[in-house]
Amino acid sequence: QRERSDDSSTDLEDARPDSERLVFTKTEEDLAEMAGMLGGAVGGVRQYDGPMGKSDRAFVFGCLGLLVALGAQGNDLPARWAPVAWVLPLVALLTAWSIHNRIQSGIQYVHERRS
Repeated sequence: QRERSDDSSTDLEDARPDSERLVFTKTEEDLAEMAGMLGGAVGGVRQYDGPMGKSDRAFVFGCLGLLVALGAQGNDLPARWAPVAWVLPLVALLTAWSIHNRIQSGIQYVHERRS
């Protein structure tokens, strides 16, 4: 069992998930929104194809935040961060799929419109 230090900020830093995962997932979310908006820029319509839309991501991150907040007291904080470690890659994968779907739908819409 890990020794508790007198400095609680050190304990919190040890429990945090990789910041690279968070930054990557956030950047990917921004790309997904831009991919959807670009449909309108090329003469089509705004694309909202999923499977991981904005409201889905908001729900997932809200649940993760609530889970961490509810367990933010006591020795079990690292255990409360555990879902973040496996949910972020899943969110990233689903967001990448959404980006692909939005680009494909935008291309298909413009192609059909020109035909």
